[in-house]
Amino acid sequence: MIVKTNGKLLAYPTAGQEIRVKSVLRFVFFTQALTKRHKKGKTIVLKGTCSEYIEMLQVKVNVPAQLEVKVEDLNDPPIFHNLPATSNVEESTPINSVVFVVDAANPEDVFSLYILEIFQILNITTYENGAKKKADGMFVIDDVGRVRVTGTLDFEGGPRQYILAIRVMDAGVPSLNVESTLTLIITDSDDQGPKFSEKSYFASVIGEKPVIHQECHVTNPPVLAEDQDPVRKSPIRYTITDGFPKEPWHFGTFFNINADTGKLCQRETIPRMKAKPGEVHGGFINYTLMIQAYQTEDRTKADIATLFVHVVDQNIHHPTFVTPNIRASMEEFPSLKAGYIVATVKAHDNDYGKNSLFVYELSENPLGAFTINSHTGEIKVVRPQVIDREKNQTLFIKVQAVETSTTELLMSDPDSTVQVTITDVNDNPPRFQTPLYFYEIKGSLTIGSNISKYEDRLIAEDPDLGENGTVHYRIVNLRTSSGTSTSRDFQRFRIGEKNGWFFISGSLSDLRRKGPFVTFSLLVKADDQAKDVKNKKSALAQVIINVTAANEYPPVFDNTHRTVSISEAASVGTLMTKIKVYDKDGDVDLFVKFNIFSGNEERAFRISHKGYLYTNKLLDRETKEEYFLTVIASDSIHTAWMNVTVIVDDVNDHAPMFQQSVYDFYMPEDENSGATIGNVMAEDKDSGKNGKVDYYLEGLDADLFAMRGDGELYLKQEDPRVDAERNDKFQLQVKAVDNGEKPQQNYAIVRVHLVDVNDNNPELTRPHYAAVITEEIPGENFLNKHIDMENAIMVEDLDRNEENRNHRFSLSGLGSESFLINETTGHLYIRETRLIDCEKQCEYNLTIVAKDQGGKGLQGSAVLHIQVNDINDNAPQFEEKEYEFKVSLQEEVGRVIGTVKAVDGDVSPLNQRVMYVLKDGGYGKFRIEFDSGNIVLTDKLARPPQEAEYILTIEAMDSGEPRQISRVKAKVLVPFNVAPKVDEQLIFRVEENIPLGSVAGVVHAVDPNPGERAFFEMVNKTVPFVIDRDTGSITVNGDLDRESIEKISFLLKVFDNAVPSNTAIITVTMVIDDVNDNPPKLSFKEYFGEVTEDDTNPIPGQIVKMVEALSVTDADITDENQEVRYSLTGKQSELFVIDESQGTIKVKDAGTIDSETDDFFHLKVRVTNLHGTELSDEADLKITVKDVNDNAPIFPGHLPIHLDPFTKPGSIVTTIKAMDKDVSPPNNVVLHILNNGGLGKFMIEPYSGVLTLTGSLQSDPKQSDYNLELGAVDFGNPQMSSNITVVIRVPVNYPPKLDDKYIFQVLENVSVSHFIGQITAVDPNLERGEDDKMKFYIRESTTAGDELPFVIERESGIIRTTSSLDRERKEQYMFTVFVTDSGKPVYTSSASVVVYVEDLNDTPPQFSSSIYTARVMEDDGNPGNVQTLTFDPSIYVTDADSASTPLVYTVQGEGSDLFECDPGTGSIQQKMAGCLDSETKSHYNLTMVASDGLMSGMTTLSIYVEDVNDNSPYFLYQIDLNLDPQTSVDSIIGQVIAIDEDVTEANSDVNYYIAGGGLDKFSIDQKTGNITLTSPLDKEPLYEQYTIKIVATDRGTPPMSNETTVTVTVDLNYPPVLKDVYKFEVEENNNPGQFVSEIVATDRNVERGDDDKLHYFINERDTQGKDFPFKLGRESGQLTAESSLDREIAAHYTFMVFVTDSGKPVHTSSASVIIDVKDQVDSPPKFSSNLYTAHVYEDDDDPGSVQTLSLMPAMYVTDDDEGIPTLTYSLHGFGSDLFNIAAGSGLIEQTKPGSLDSEINAEYNLTLSVSDGFLTSNATLRVFIDDINDHAPEFPTVTADYVKVNSNIKIGSAIIQVQASDGDVTERNNKIKYYLLHGGMDKFMLDENSGITYWISVFRHTQVL
Repeated sequence: MIVKTNGKLLAYPTAGQEIRVKSVLRFVFFTQALTKRHKKGKTIVLKGTCSEYIEMLQVKVNVPAQLEVKVEDLNDPPIFHNLPATSNVEESTPINSVVFVVDAANPEDVFSLYILEIFQILNITTYENGAKKKADGMFVIDDVGRVRVTGTLDFEGGPRQYILAIRVMDAGVPSLNVESTLTLIITDSDDQGPKFSEKSYFASVIGEKPVIHQECHVTNPPVLAEDQDPVRKSPIRYTITDGFPKEPWHFGTFFNINADTGKLCQRETIPRMKAKPGEVHGGFINYTLMIQAYQTEDRTKADIATLFVHVVDQNIHHPTFVTPNIRASMEEFPSLKAGYIVATVKAHDNDYGKNSLFVYELSENPLGAFTINSHTGEIKVVRPQVIDREKNQTLFIKVQAVETSTTELLMSDPDSTVQVTITDVNDNPPRFQTPLYFYEIKGSLTIGSNISKYEDRLIAEDPDLGENGTVHYRIVNLRTSSGTSTSRDFQRFRIGEKNGWFFISGSLSDLRRKGPFVTFSLLVKADDQAKDVKNKKSALAQVIINVTAANEYPPVFDNTHRTVSISEAASVGTLMTKIKVYDKDGDVDLFVKFNIFSGNEERAFRISHKGYLYTNKLLDRETKEEYFLTVIASDSIHTAWMNVTVIVDDVNDHAPMFQQSVYDFYMPEDENSGATIGNVMAEDKDSGKNGKVDYYLEGLDADLFAMRGDGELYLKQEDPRVDAERNDKFQLQVKAVDNGEKPQQNYAIVRVHLVDVNDNNPELTRPHYAAVITEEIPGENFLNKHIDMENAIMVEDLDRNEENRNHRFSLSGLGSESFLINETTGHLYIRETRLIDCEKQCEYNLTIVAKDQGGKGLQGSAVLHIQVNDINDNAPQFEEKEYEFKVSLQEEVGRVIGTVKAVDGDVSPLNQRVMYVLKDGGYGKFRIEFDSGNIVLTDKLARPPQEAEYILTIEAMDSGEPRQISRVKAKVLVPFNVAPKVDEQLIFRVEENIPLGSVAGVVHAVDPNPGERAFFEMVNKTVPFVIDRDTGSITVNGDLDRESIEKISFLLKVFDNAVPSNTAIITVTMVIDDVNDNPPKLSFKEYFGEVTEDDTNPIPGQIVKMVEALSVTDADITDENQEVRYSLTGKQSELFVIDESQGTIKVKDAGTIDSETDDFFHLKVRVTNLHGTELSDEADLKITVKDVNDNAPIFPGHLPIHLDPFTKPGSIVTTIKAMDKDVSPPNNVVLHILNNGGLGKFMIEPYSGVLTLTGSLQSDPKQSDYNLELGAVDFGNPQMSSNITVVIRVPVNYPPKLDDKYIFQVLENVSVSHFIGQITAVDPNLERGEDDKMKFYIRESTTAGDELPFVIERESGIIRTTSSLDRERKEQYMFTVFVTDSGKPVYTSSASVVVYVEDLNDTPPQFSSSIYTARVMEDDGNPGNVQTLTFDPSIYVTDADSASTPLVYTVQGEGSDLFECDPGTGSIQQKMAGCLDSETKSHYNLTMVASDGLMSGMTTLSIYVEDVNDNSPYFLYQIDLNLDPQTSVDSIIGQVIAIDEDVTEANSDVNYYIAGGGLDKFSIDQKTGNITLTSPLDKEPLYEQYTIKIVATDRGTPPMSNETTVTVTVDLNYPPVLKDVYKFEVEENNNPGQFVSEIVATDRNVERGDDDKLHYFINERDTQGKDFPFKLGRESGQLTAESSLDREIAAHYTFMVFVTDSGKPVHTSSASVIIDVKDQVDSPPKFSSNLYTAHVYEDDDDPGSVQTLSLMPAMYVTDDDEGIPTLTYSLHGFGSDLFNIAAGSGLIEQTKPGSLDSEINAEYNLTLSVSDGFLTSNATLRVFIDDINDHAPEFPTVTADYVKVNSNIKIGSAIIQVQASDGDVTERNNKIKYYLLHGGMDKFMLDENSGITYWISVFRHTQVL
């Protein structure tokens, strides 16, 4: 700061310093210092003494003096209040609009030039395609900082962001400035219309497809239009505006478009066009539609596209069978007859119209036996004779359906299959499997014994079923090998009648005594059991029974019982003992075989053929201690028995085994010593001392417990450690040890869990709790409102048990009923906030009680003090409802004219303090004292504006928050000179098109003042009206058009002739009335409609369906001029009525519309104005009558039709045409159908009705009457049909039918009249009941002169013999039979018959020797060529029978299957090479049979097989060994045993050696096969499994060998395996204990079934020092969240988990676990600051545009929840109604201009809220109302107009001080300076700052100034 004194500068003078001033005075001495406390712009008065030496008087005169020093302003730079900033501007903002107001100021300056703010835009930049670009001139800024747009903004095509560099500077010298930037973001407006994605769209629909309900289709591509505005997109809808063709079917009949989705919707079925010449059938019309997309808010914004609709002639479906697979059955021929109906198939075709027609055809007709009706699908038999069940039990008929009226002629896929099961009739004789059977039996067989195995019995097969196929056997002849037989021979054998099994019925013992045994030849007959004896059939077979010698002596054991002991450790194959047996027959070595008959459980043992007893599996005494074996020895006839007891000796091979690996016991913490805790039991499967178990305790706390001998665990002593609050459990290890020589042991874990008892009182964490609550706003009531506590109410309880710590809280004390406490959480709540009122009670003292065990146990308590804060819930209340004061017009300024008084009922001083504000009224002539309520006059009432009555709105407000306000009206009555009176708003009505100069209205004004009058003047001269200055008459001087503008408002000035003139501004509104000057316009010149015919089914009130509804536009504005009426004209318009007002068209009378009479109406629709001039418009209305299928097809009457039976197929029988009266297809398209009848011989053409013969009337099946059931059906919906039966009569006689050939067989020598066979004929005439007789004849001429030994029965057709037959004389007979009927004409049929005579032979063939011998080498080990046997002597056979039948040779007996006998020569060779094995059998006794077909001869063949070395040794079993890794070296670990089945010693002796594997860790004994460990298993190389290859070889030539593998498994322990990382997700706010996932480790030991336990752990380092929320199941691996998660606290958890196994050694693996906490909406949005500030200018005096608040700091909101929430902003608090916040963006603006007054409120404290839809957060917004200088200083009322001054007053004395007040609030605006304008200026000086007036002149005389 600088002090200026007359141009000289002096900085901060100190006290006592002289300041010399050029003056008449010599010097002035001042004593006041100038300091920095004096502000710029202030004037400082320095007082001192002026000294002058008066030479004349020689006196020094000191005169008091003062010096005014003004502290001048230095220029400081201006600052921005709201820059830098970013603001949004809509692209539709008009040019010259204000888009932003820059707020800048010079708060440090006071000099007017320094605080003058000059704004300028330095440059404007934008970015286009990333490049910086200038845009200067696009915006301008005026002197007050308002930024205006000067050009057109375009969001779509122009820049979307402008950056303005703005400078503000002051007018100082030099000028100072500051620069900043304003970023304007251009936002989108709705200025673009929709646009289709394509200009053309395509759709396909199916022709003739029935449409029951409207069907919608997605087009290709889908119809899609988008609003071209990038951001502000308006809803789009779709419509069809036009289309073609319109004939013959209008497009609107079939289609519309979904207004929302754009899908094409089909309304009706699209019919097929009539076929053109050359076409099979007509096609379909395609449609082209014009579609429009438009904005729903503005239909003028639209786009057009074309939609091409292709109507598809679709034939994509094959005919499909309803039942693709059908089962049927029928009898076989001859029972089966032609014409039998097998089944009927049904199919359908899912195509539409003609594309769905088809016929049935047989695609597979097995045996050609069937035919099908092409229309009905009925399948019949036409060739029954080929149906034979024995050849085909099941037949499969394939049927296909083939389209008939399409070009594709599609066929069914799949076809229908009819499975026909053929049922049986007796048409087959039994047949033996072979004509000759051979049996060899021992002569020792007793009576009742079977001579063969059951499977070797006689079997005769009959392919017929049931009784027809049931065979019974009987012996019909028997002979011995000597050619003779006795009755005793006949009694020796019987055969099972039903099973064919021979058994001994007579003794054979006499044969054994006679010497050589005989051979018996038996003839057996097999008969079927048909019920009809005539139909029974039979067969014969020869049976040879050869009786041989028996084995006489049984084998005998040396001992009947033996006991054997074996160690349970014995290896498999260990020899236990040898069983010996004797046989007097001396063939023990050859025939006796040993077997274990019983007691060999699980095949634990085996016995060789020589009686050696071995172990066959590993033994386990603990599983079974003894075996009781029964061994048998058998020579195939006799059997001996022996009992062997095997005792298994025990070894200590089992360790004690606990019942479980971990025992959990629970013990109360106050348990007594000696008390039993639980039982631990280990079992040892060994016996004796090996199985006796002792128990031992181990572990840190083992001294607390002891074990009793039976495994009982008990508490040994009381100890402080037994306290659940110190230890939750004790973990012990129990060792169980057996008493074997090498003791074995095992371990188990015992966990003793301490059970908590309730021995600790709960204690609240504080003895005193305090809470502060606030009373609620009146009128609001909240239930259970939560109370925030400074210290949460918590309780501590040392007990561990949840139930003992299960606390329940309660409240007690006076007033406790007003509160709630959550009994589990301790949270406090107010029951009802309305009950809390500080005006009644402001504090509560309560007691909190906490009880454990759910509120039933021990308790603790604390004191709760609740303080209620008073809220400002009472507004000040005025003492009177309204005040009235009367004031004189000449009342002095500053005078109190009245007082108002208000009282506030709140408690706190702040809330009850009342302040008064003059809110409104008084034109600034009054003010109210802030605290007293005194109303003070501040301006002369005579100054304009003058009012006779002032209505003051006075607010009384308190100081609380939020501030409460009451208002009252104070009326101040003042008489004054009244301005002219006129309505402030005048409304006149004038019709449009009124002539110029016409009077539109007259304004009347009254001046109540005497002698004054009112005058008129237009304020706005641009409107089409003028006013007469004197009369107020308003006349028209321009055109008026109601369609362009509805009303015109303008201002008039009304003033009087007084001085000064009183003026009133009024608004005149000219409402322009509409006249009917525009005709109505129909939307289209042509309308299309549809009506359904209803003559058969009247439809009352039927409305005509319009393609486009009638719609009218009228440019006139008023409803009256737009009102129209509709009418119809034209031919037959009388059939319809139209609603005159709505335009709805209906059929006048129901039942009058008949498409068969009129199918089209062409009318005119007219629309006419109802009022004024009858203007009208007209359009064509074309109504199509929709044909209803109301007429069924009608057949003409038909008489029976007579048809010649020889009419040729293809001939037209007649035409049967049904007519349909409906007029349009498909209703009148008739399809003719042959529903039934005609046997497939007739066909009706579907459309013409021509009936054609398609099959011969002479072919089977024949009928005399054909009843054809014809149907006619149309294609309408619903379909209508009619039926008719047409009878076609054909006279038919059917010829009898015979088979082409009959063959019969008969044995020679049969008796006379023997039945040969029966000839059967089929006559259809008989089958249908006609009297037709058939007779059978033999044509004699066919016998060639010989006498025919047969005769046929005339009526039955049975052929019988007439004489004996001799095959040697004649082998066969051939002749012809014929049959005749008795019909007209007579028919004859013939057939050939062949009868074969079968020979009986009675002489068997004879061999030259009874025995033949041959030798052959065994070759099973080395097959070579097949060996031919040479017998000694050579085989020779003779047959004495005269017949020359060739002999057939066969070989029978045990082993005969190894040889092959030439049936013609008897030569014998091996059947196949390699089949002979001397080790299996070295000698074969076979029987050779020579047969001539009936009789046979037999001999014995003795064949010896010689041994070679052809057997490799084979191992008895495969062994696998499981070894402990600690197995000692040189231990025998196992044994392999191989056997060589060759006979000789050299060929069967076996040696062993290791051929590979084992890694040199094993060796084998060459002779015994014992395997020995030679190297440690736990040393490298280390393997879990070894595979040893062992070879066994014999000593034969060449030597033979075999190999086996021994797998040695070492029980290695593998580490468990985890994945590297586990990732899981879990939602926050989960329930405690919620399952998260499962950690699963893989362990090879576990996977292979080892007893390996896995245990899971969480790394303790990851859980220490924090509240870790997860728990991992020790054994299950289940991961659970034990506490509720909060993603906002921790979104991720990462920790390590470990898994250990229980093997030896113990292995551990680890993995990382990552858990992501999924978010829920549980975090409220958060403001970037708790406090925001904003500055706006007060504008109550000069309202401008709405002000936008710029918040500091910039407001932004975050939300810890995931995703982008939708935020909603709101404002609350006193004054929030003055501002409007955009709910979506948070932009805050002034609600309306003129609402802010800093003198009333300079600051508003508001609550800013934001919500994400679930949770809400608040922040404080302080809005400062910046003061502007809108109040003039006001002097108070002066109580006196003069001041008395004493004559002795000294110069410089203060005589009076005047003071004025300024209503502005800031120092700059309310700083007042005083000036003396006139009068006494030479005598007085007025201090401009203080208002003090000083005397400055010598007092002359007393005067009034």
